[in-house]
Amino acid sequence: MNHLSRVIAHTASDGILTIDDQSTILFANPATEKIFGYLHDELIGQSVTMLMPDYLRQGYRSAFEGYLAMGVRDLSCDAITIQGLHKSGREVPLELSLGEFTENGRRLFTGIVRDITERRQLERRLTVQVEVARIMAESESLEAAAPRLLQAICESLGCEMGQLWGLDRETESLQWLAAWRASSLEANELEEASRNRSFGRGVSLPGRIWASQAAEWIENLADDKNFPRATFATRSGLVSAFGFPITLGHVIIGVMEFFSREHLAPIRRCWKS
Repeated sequence: MNHLSRVIAHTASDGILTIDDQSTILFANPATEKIFGYLHDELIGQSVTMLMPDYLRQGYRSAFEGYLAMGVRDLSCDAITIQGLHKSGREVPLELSLGEFTENGRRLFTGIVRDITERRQLERRLTVQVEVARIMAESESLEAAAPRLLQAICESLGCEMGQLWGLDRETESLQWLAAWRASSLEANELEEASRNRSFGRGVSLPGRIWASQAAEWIENLADDKNFPRATFATRSGLVSAFGFPITLGHVIIGVMEFFSREHLAPIRRCWKS
């Protein structure tokens, strides 16, 4: 790789990887390190399969060996979507483009990878918004729509539990209205702890959403000092949470909060219904 190519590769926002015909990583730019969570020296000399979930590795090996055996040298394809594997063990949705070139008589292969996590999140958000609008149109009230709304949003976003809080103007507090949870989740304590409480502005996740009038995230429930139901959530195996305000015009009428067994990364654009 010449000097100009290296400068471009090192400043690119997409990950750039070069491997040989044994699938050994020969080059990885800084963006690749960021996407997969590995340091440069942890990547170089290793098999590229380390960046794939287990269930994709055998298929990759078979396809790559088959391609090499064909003797053709025109590997080039449109971008495809595929799951990558972060060092932490979580899967990362990627957009991947591939190409082949020859250097000093060696067959080398370059992949350009783009982390599309945020794009997927926004696509899911749009899908949820359409579903929410449909359910609301078919329901007489927010409370009547709540179970279907919570289920639709949980299933779209991969959350195990959702709860709806309504704003009581007389007491100036958020009151629990409804909950939905996956059948595999044991969260009776959390639901009961929520059902029997109300929250003022700024208190716990619902109150924080009310105060900020925007989406809020808790990446680690166990460590959060302003989440009084943390003990019940962590006993259920729930790790993180997020929520957003429900508005009528420009007035907040309630809050939805959602819980996950996995870490939820904040989406840059605010949620608002």
